[in-house]
Amino acid sequence: MGLLQIIVGLILKAYACFRRGKWFDAIADAFTWLTVFAGLIMLVLPMAFEIPEIFKTVGLAFVITGLAGVLLTAGRKKPTFVGKIVGGFTGLYGIINFMGDLLSYARLFGLGLASGAICMVINKMGGIVFTLLPGILGIAVGVIILIVGHTINLAINTLGAYVHNNRLQFVEFYSKFYEGEGREFKPLGSSVKYINLETLSFGRK
Repeated sequence: MGLLQIIVGLILKAYACFRRGKWFDAIADAFTWLTVFAGLIMLVLPMAFEIPEIFKTVGLAFVITGLAGVLLTAGRKKPTFVGKIVGGFTGLYGIINFMGDLLSYARLFGLGLASGAICMVINKMGGIVFTLLPGILGIAVGVIILIVGHTINLAINTLGAYVHNNRLQFVEFYSKFYEGEGREFKPLGSSVKYINLETLSFGRK
């Protein structure tokens, strides 16, 4: 799911570049990485499904082509030749950022797993109380433990799901295409004047 959303973000970046007439930026900044991801998918699919091995060869070619495109174009805006070369290798470092983004999406899986583990612990605690305390006392205390424990668990994980999902949207997803362009905000009626004050001598030299 995270990989799919990152790919959608890169497609939106390419679309925005095409709309502004920057077709080369679309190729250099979006399609190169889309080619890399397409190749990685082709490399992984034969490991999980019965797919011809030719997919691995094609996938490897896609990865090499995409990375070569990044290397040749990432430093294109640098003023010097050395800067362009260094910028190309810096652009290759972007694959580390993409891997970090994917791990950020995996954090949601970790949150869900932790929530399930806490739920099991609360259930065991309630069950222990049921058996240790006699009669109605054990039932009452066990029910209280279950209600309070699961309520806190749900509240914490609901907040966590909200916060982490927002982070994935605004950091991992928006950063792929959003550039924050537009017109500078100028409030109506604002007028700033600069006045230079000079010391008056009143006849003194």
